[in-house]
Amino acid sequence: MNLATILSLVAIAVSLFTLGIHLLKYLHTVPKVKIDVLNSYLFRAENQDRYASPYRLIIELNLVNKSEQPISIYEYEFVSKDIGQTTFMKGHHRPADHYTIGKNMSVNVSDTKLLKPPVNLSPYSSEYGVIAFTTIKELNTDSSEIDGWLIVKTSRKSYSIKMKAARSDL
Repeated sequence: MNLATILSLVAIAVSLFTLGIHLLKYLHTVPKVKIDVLNSYLFRAENQDRYASPYRLIIELNLVNKSEQPISIYEYEFVSKDIGQTTFMKGHHRPADHYTIGKNMSVNVSDTKLLKPPVNLSPYSSEYGVIAFTTIKELNTDSSEIDGWLIVKTSRKSYSIKMKAARSDL
């Protein structure tokens, strides 16, 4: 073997080693958020807060940041064929502290932390709380459950979670 071949092989070995190091570093910084939907309730709540839309969706969540970098959640969306349009929860939405559902049931939003955007998750931390969608104008079903997707938009990635919301006003 001549010197040029040996130098080429050494350069390839060093390049592969460097590539491996950068790949491992990248895998450690990839955003990894675990989102658990614990409970979700959709109900009719007219004249109980400042929003004109008649329906509310309350979702109980557990958020876990499993990555080395902080992650910020800046918006939630709920998409379903059972509601008229995509509904959003952004930082300016303010649900009521308490909702009455029917004659024997109520929801106290103030008892649990409201995960109102922006939600900043430190590395390897978790947050528990609720989100409230206050702008659902119509329902296209009489079913006791609403199928849909919760989309959580973060500073690094968007996450889609298939979920069901129980109708609590039937």
